[in-house]
Formats: sequence, C-alpha cells, structure tokens
Amino acid sequence: MKNILTLSYLLILFPAILTGQSHDAELISLRTSVSINRGRLITNNHFEIKINNRGGERYTDVVIPFSTMNRVSNIEAFILDANGNEVKKLSRRDIKERSTVSGISFYRDRKEKYFTLNHHEYPYTLVYSFQMRQREFVYLASWTPVLNLDVPTRHATLEVDIPVSFEINIHKQFIDQYSFKESEDRMFHRWETTYEELIVPENYSPSLHQFLPSVDVVPLHFKYAKNGSQTSWVEFGNWQYSLLEGKSDLPVAEKLKINSLVAEVNCKREKTNILYEYLQNTTRYVNVSIETGGLNPYPASYVARNRYGDCKALTNYFKAVLEHVGVPSYYTLIWAGDRRVRPINKEFPATQFNHAILGVFLDGDTIWLDCTSKGPFNYPGTFNQNREALLIDKNNSRFVDIPAFKKADVKRERLFSFSSPSNSRSSVSIATVYRGAEFETLYMAERFMQRNTRDQFLRNEFLIKGFDVIGFDLKEPDFFNQEVAFEQVASSRNTFVKVGEDQMLIRILPLNIPAFVSSEERKLPVKLDVPIYYSDVIEYNLPEGYIFIEEDTEHVIRDKAGYYRWASSYSQGKITVEKEFFLNQGEYTSEDYIGLYEFTKQVRSLESNGSVLIHKSKDI
Repeated sequence: MKNILTLSYLLILFPAILTGQSHDAELISLRTSVSINRGRLITNNHFEIKINNRGGERYTDVVIPFSTMNRVSNIEAFILDANGNEVKKLSRRDIKERSTVSGISFYRDRKEKYFTLNHHEYPYTLVYSFQMRQREFVYLASWTPVLNLDVPTRHATLEVDIPVSFEINIHKQFIDQYSFKESEDRMFHRWETTYEELIVPENYSPSLHQFLPSVDVVPLHFKYAKNGSQTSWVEFGNWQYSLLEGKSDLPVAEKLKINSLVAEVNCKREKTNILYEYLQNTTRYVNVSIETGGLNPYPASYVARNRYGDCKALTNYFKAVLEHVGVPSYYTLIWAGDRRVRPINKEFPATQFNHAILGVFLDGDTIWLDCTSKGPFNYPGTFNQNREALLIDKNNSRFVDIPAFKKADVKRERLFSFSSPSNSRSSVSIATVYRGAEFETLYMAERFMQRNTRDQFLRNEFLIKGFDVIGFDLKEPDFFNQEVAFEQVASSRNTFVKVGEDQMLIRILPLNIPAFVSSEERKLPVKLDVPIYYSDVIEYNLPEGYIFIEEDTEHVIRDKAGYYRWASSYSQGKITVEKEFFLNQGEYTSEDYIGLYEFTKQVRSLESNGSVLIHKSKDI
C-alpha cells in the first residue's frame, strides 16, 4: 500500500553473521537531499560503497525502483580504486529497465532501473547517484541510512530544503546531529548520523527497524488524489475516507446476484458469512497499482466487472456488498504480515500501513475480514492478529485492536504410537493436529497446490526428521474449527536400543523448544507475537518379556514465561509419555528475560536427556 519511493527500500533486513571487525562492504558515505520546488518533491541520492572482498560484490548490483509518479533521472556511477583513482565509469547503455510485475501483479506501473558496476582488485569504491521527482506525495523522506545489518555506515546526511510556508512533521530516532537554518523564504533541515554498532539479529527479537537510525518527514497538508491532512489521525482518516467516497457503486447484475444469495437469510452474521464465501470464490488478489492506485482504492464496480483487485479494492468492494444488504462495515488500515510486528507510532500521523481489512460490528460481536484471504471466516490469521489498526470513519477514525491468538488457537497436538521393535526396527503412526501459522500453511497447500507439488512440499516441511517414511495423508482442513490433521506412518531404527542382555533404552522424542542465550549475551529484547503451545502424547508398546519397573512420574516447571509438564505412566505392556510446553506471547523486559532463559534452559535440559529404561521380566 505504501506507494512512496524513499530510501526505506534500502533497508534489507535479513540475518547476518558478523565475524570480528571485518566487513564485506562499508557504506562510506550516503548523502540524501530533499527539496520542494513548485509543488514537486525532488530527491537526490549519492552513495559511496567500499567493496572489500568478493562477499561485498552483491552491493555492486544496483536497483532503483520508480514509477510514473516517481520518476528517476540523472543516473551516474563510477569506480575508484584503492588509491582514489577513477578506473571505470557507467555507460548509459549498461542501465537496464524492467517491470516489477509478478504473479500477483497486474497493470502495475512500478518499474526499476538496474545496473552492475564492479572491479577486479579489492578494495575499491562504487560511487553512484540518481534523482527522483514526484508530483504527488504523502512523505518527504522515510530515511534509514543502512544498506544492510552487517554493513557499517560511516557517514550519512539527510538535508530537507522547503519553503517557509510548507508545514512538516518530523520523527527521528538514533540520530547524532541536527542543524536548522532559515532564510527569507526557505527552511533547511540537516541530520547526520552513522551506523557502526552493528545489530546482530537474535532469536525472537522485535522488528529491528526500531533499533536503527531513521528520519521520517511528512507534510502536514498534501494532495494525493485528493487534498489531505496529517495534522491528526482523525484528519488523516478523513482523507482516507474521502478516497472511498463515491466508490461503493455496484452494477445491477451484481446486486441481483447478491440478493439471490441472501434472499432467505435474516441474520446479519450469516449474511456476512455467505457473502464472504462468495467474495473468496469469485475474486482474486492482484496488485493493481497505476498512478495514485498505490494508496487510492478502485471503485467497487471495478472489482465486480473484473473479479480481481488489490487489498484496497477488494476491501472497498466487499464493504459495498455488505452495505447493499444492510450490514455496516469499516475500512481499516493495518501493518500486516511480519511476525515481528512493527508498532504504530501514534504520535506521528502518517501512512504507517501496508494492508487494508474490513471490520464488521454486529450486536457487540466484532468480525475481522481479510478480503484478500482464502482462509476461514472471521479468522485474522498470523498475518493480521495481535496488532493495532486504524479504523476509518468520517470525523471519528480511531485505533482498534485486532484480537491476539489465544492458547487454543495455536496448540499443536501430536499422538505417536510406536509398535514393539522387530529386528531393531519399530513402526510408528503419527497423528498431528496443526493450528495457527501451520494450519494456515497446510490449508493453503491443500487448496491451491497441485498434488505432486503439495506432496513434495509436505515431505520437505512437515515430515518429522529421523524416521523412514512409509506414507502420509493431509486431511481436508476443518474450515470452521481452524485446524488441520496430518497423519504419517513411518519406521524407526533407533527408538528402542539394547544396552545389555536384560535392558533396553527407549529414546523419548523431544519437543522443539526455542533456544535462548544467557542474559549476559543477549543484546536485543524478546518479543513473541503469538504464543507457543505444544502437546505430545507418545505411546511405546514394549517388546514381549520387557517391563517398566519405575513408578509413574511427573515433572512440572512453572514460570511467568510459561509452563512445562512431563509425565510417564506404565500399563499393560505400554509406556505413555505426555508432554506439554507453553510460552506466553508478549514483550520480555531484561528482568523477565532472566526468567525466560532459565525456564527454557531447564526444559531443554530435560528434553535432551529424555529416555526410559526397560528390563526383561524375571518371571519369563
């Protein structure tokens, strides 16, 4: 949704391992200047990237996104050797252009210029620059001067040059220096910073954007499709509301079809359910981004005619469908997708969203519908759950909470049944019920993958390692209970291990417990956007003549972070082991982390040593 070309596209956040103080590349200098002239936004960018070895070569592949609204020009590049001598220059014919249309994009006006410029002797410095021009915009700059987490930024500057009468709002974090000058008719803002204390991603860390230097600058008043204001969230919501006005038109044929689907239905919730299924079965998601389409929804009639649209178009269309049958609903903006949810800065009214969903309020019951989803009715999914969203309402736009997953929503249940071993092998049947993110993945695999592709995907991602697979079966997902069953049949070579003439060791299957480092080693906070809940029941049928002589046992560990239970029992030639592990969602402070670490450390220790000893009966 955020169709704004800024330097935020430079922020490529994928995990990296940093060794010592050596770096494949260094961002020696980044200079960004932004100016408003005759109502247009002009942005000049200048990069100097030092390439230290072959690993840094990936930063010599330069990609510059642009569109009809955000035009690129004045692309220049050259290479300096270790002595600062220019040894190579970019030729105009080496600059290529391509569309960024993908399998889920259609009529998309976004394109990119790209080129590669490198050298054969290290170190060398790639220097390149380009200019962007925008006619309509809601951001002046969204500036994060970080090329990659493992690449230091030695020096970066952002300059903003605007008319005195041009009002702006600024948000900055981790910026070292700031200066301001004013002339008779212009204002000049300047920020300087570095990024040299490199951030190493850690297990379950929050969105790393909040730990990086950044500056966001937005106009308080703007024109983007229509005149708008970012002086408050209510005013921002009114602008978004104005983009929806007059776009609830539905063709007569579409209205007749809708009427026929709910003709015998009086309950508004049931009407909504039926029509949501109609939406899912007759429309598809594509990214239709032309001119102001990046933020401006297409009319409902557009979707009715073409049967496709992006999140904005599909949400607006379904809002119109419900309105036609007397069910009020609200267009709602959200930052969706990333499991490490980016928090909304409520002190900074601006486009901080990348998705649109629909809120339906019926007699105290709130229904959240993702109109791009093929998933269950009123199921926000990991894509949308547990975050704040901006509900758009004329003169009353406000933040609302999308419900968080509860324990029952994410519980993974497994039942293992091992036969007694024969010639050191035992067969095992495994029945698993998946919920939460794994349910969503399997649900989509079952509905939309070809059989061969689906089976290969299941083999790679869902078969339990360490067994020789005989067969597996993915059951039809339970649309209403939001769960799916997956069954496997396999054989095992090392579950029952002889340790003498009269004894045998049974290796207990471990749970996959998250690993954390000690509080002294941990640098970043911990944030779990969804709870973790595992439940295993494991049955071991003993070989003939063997018994389990120990008493039934139970171990329970409770902590503020969660709990763990391990219990074993023996009856009629069968050992049953029951295990549960639960970890609370939420943010963990430094003090909380000590408890979390100790808790998971104890659990992992018990899991790693999981085994029981059985003996031959003296009576046989």
